[in-house]
Amino acid sequence: MKCKDIEYLVIESSPALLDERVKSEVDRHIDNCARCKRLEEEMADIRNALLSKSKPALPKDLDKRTYHLCRTEMVSSQRQGGVNSGKAWLKSIPFSIKAAFMSLIVLTVIWTVPLLRELRLEESLSVAAIILLSLIFQNTVMLIFSPLLLRRFRTNKTRFDNYSSG
Repeated sequence: MKCKDIEYLVIESSPALLDERVKSEVDRHIDNCARCKRLEEEMADIRNALLSKSKPALPKDLDKRTYHLCRTEMVSSQRQGGVNSGKAWLKSIPFSIKAAFMSLIVLTVIWTVPLLRELRLEESLSVAAIILLSLIFQNTVMLIFSPLLLRRFRTNKTRFDNYSSG
């Protein structure tokens, strides 16, 4: 084994978790490599220090207080949202995305109206009709999933903003 493999095994797992064959290879390597031996000793010191530390005692009612705080926060945010939450949500959508959605809707309507005349079950569809139907289907799927994508974008942006500011 190489030093990199040994470092990974020493850092990621305790010696008790290794099987006998791997443990013997690690021990053999550590006996011959001063750097890996020093790493193993440091990791053992860190593990022992962590085991010797006492676990902090949490308040007994922490779960109840946390539940009540979360519940209060949810109720107050729902009250604040109320009727205006739909308008606020609509205002929070960037203009470029609104324009793209509106253009998709308009194009879908423009393409569908002439296509309705051609959709007779007794005749086969032309290539143009098939292409238009596939575009309409694609637009429909995009319009259906766009709220999910917006929510995911906002969630990731909020997480990123929280990490960068904190």
